[in-house]
Amino acid sequence: MIRDRRLVVWTTILLVSAGGFALAARLWAMGGAGFVTAQDAWRLTYAVELTPGQTAKAYIALPDSSQRVRVVRETFSHPGLWMDIIRRKHTRTRDAVLALPRGSETWTFEAEFDLLIDREKPSPAGETPVPLSADERAGYLGREPQIDVAPEQIDRVLAELDAAKADKPELVHRIYEYCTERINRVKRPGPADAAGAIAAGQGTVLGRARAMVALCRAVKLPARLITGFVLEPDRNARPHTWLEVYLRDRWRPYDPEEGYA
Repeated sequence: MIRDRRLVVWTTILLVSAGGFALAARLWAMGGAGFVTAQDAWRLTYAVELTPGQTAKAYIALPDSSQRVRVVRETFSHPGLWMDIIRRKHTRTRDAVLALPRGSETWTFEAEFDLLIDREKPSPAGETPVPLSADERAGYLGREPQIDVAPEQIDRVLAELDAAKADKPELVHRIYEYCTERINRVKRPGPADAAGAIAAGQGTVLGRARAMVALCRAVKLPARLITGFVLEPDRNARPHTWLEVYLRDRWRPYDPEEGYA
């Protein structure tokens, strides 16, 4: 999951602003769309241009194997750049770390992944519970620059949702419906932060997802942004951001943009 880090200024064909590459969640979330069979092979290619800025490192999230996706082959090309792969315990994701030499030259990072995707794994209800440590829980309840809503805004929304009379599953559902129905979708440069989206009643894809994360955290429900790819035959993979809420010992996906809960 990509958080606030010291990043170089970089332009990329596939630019990810928040979240981690959780391809598996996206695919089973769209399970009814009919664009994958029981087991499919996909080839995902990154092409990224990097320009040195104030710092000399870039972090690029990478696909990883999960219950529904297996990375069977991967190759990397980064002429003139030092590269390492790190795993993040807190988010259970992995990143490519690239060290950029000084100067104004533009550098290229390319990667290719062969993925084997299985749609017929158990649904989330059948998965093994995922425990959260105290530090992890605190991290997913914390305040972040773009996921920070003023108390008066929170109080207003929770009053509208009659939050005091709802149990946690029902409360998450009410928050989801609020972000889907009461925060209209707009394109950039519409509000992309939680506070702006709630105040304006409209937001970008990222703004609506951040609004739901902020509202869930306000009622002590751990939540996080996720970014992955929508994979469709004969089309370029397009990045998409949604969120997950930690409910009943499992991460549950919610997508105000696509109407999935």
